[in-house]
Amino acid sequence: MHQGAHDSGHYFAYVKSFEDGQWYKLNDREVLLIPESTVETAFGRKYSDASAYLLQYRKVHPRFELSTLNTRQVPAEFEAEIREQWGSLIKEQSEIYEQMLKLPLTVYLDVDKEPIKVHAIKTWTLAQLSATVFEQLQSELGLKGITTDNLQRNTRLREYDDKKKVKMHVYDEYPATLNKIKMHSVIPLILEIKTDDEEFEVYDPHWMTLKVVEFKDGFEGD
Repeated sequence: MHQGAHDSGHYFAYVKSFEDGQWYKLNDREVLLIPESTVETAFGRKYSDASAYLLQYRKVHPRFELSTLNTRQVPAEFEAEIREQWGSLIKEQSEIYEQMLKLPLTVYLDVDKEPIKVHAIKTWTLAQLSATVFEQLQSELGLKGITTDNLQRNTRLREYDDKKKVKMHVYDEYPATLNKIKMHSVIPLILEIKTDDEEFEVYDPHWMTLKVVEFKDGFEGD
């Protein structure tokens, strides 16, 4: 299957399993069970940007039909080679997966000071990230009355535009993973702090941040 335009796009496959008779979509690392009706749209019907690029058929003969292949049907030298290649593939995929999970983050405590770098993992929960930030800033946070007991109550992480000096989205779903809350390494964070008697400033995602510059008639800039 090809999805996209004539000069660009992405390839994936629809495959029917001989074991269960179901159709599957094989898209890079993702394998999804799909209804046969989805396969029927593969001829480029209207409102679909995916079309079959190559069709492969297999002649079915009851006598030679095999849904599975057991190890006794594979020569020993081939089995050893397959196991070696499979082990190398698993190792390679594990290394790729580990790299994909890495999430380097930039965290500010004070906008006038250099931020810290946190080497997070996408499968961490927000609570784990908060605890890691606390460990790296423990001396400074301790002076502000922040402890492990009030960490989640009196601190919160927010997206921070360090160019415009604007605080943005609030992260407060502590049980959720960083991947689930869509945290990105390209957007810096800032750690807000309050006391038990204070409240965090209200944040509305629908708000817009506007920059206003005063115009002075006759002013000549550099």
